[in-house]
Amino acid sequence: MAARTLRPALAILLLAASLGGATAQTYAPTYRSDSLGQQALRGDKILVTGKSLPPSGAYEVIESVWAYSRWFGNKDDVIRMLREQARSLGANAIVETGTWYAPAFPRTLAPHAAGIAVRIREIELLEAMTDSSSTWE
Repeated sequence: MAARTLRPALAILLLAASLGGATAQTYAPTYRSDSLGQQALRGDKILVTGKSLPPSGAYEVIESVWAYSRWFGNKDDVIRMLREQARSLGANAIVETGTWYAPAFPRTLAPHAAGIAVRIREIELLEAMTDSSSTWE
């Protein structure tokens, strides 16, 4: 007998919950996430690319940066060191980036990297510098 009176109450409760959820979803605000270029303009991300800067644009060349490891390892390690060095200088991009293996004592070969730290002030220029070989760090 209790089951017969419980079923209609449960059905009404489920219907009310589903209608309330639909109403909340209809009016829920939508947030757009920032693009990587917008994050770089704020200083959250750094673009690492092998491309050169265009002859003109809203950017400031800060200085050349380079990094090397004394131990044999991955090129990603020296890119990370390059990125940290550029970030400490206030850059949001490293252009003309190159990596290679060269002699380093006490190892025979170790990864090296070099590039130019720049502060780009236009999101369009940052996004134009991005290609398939670029990374956002």
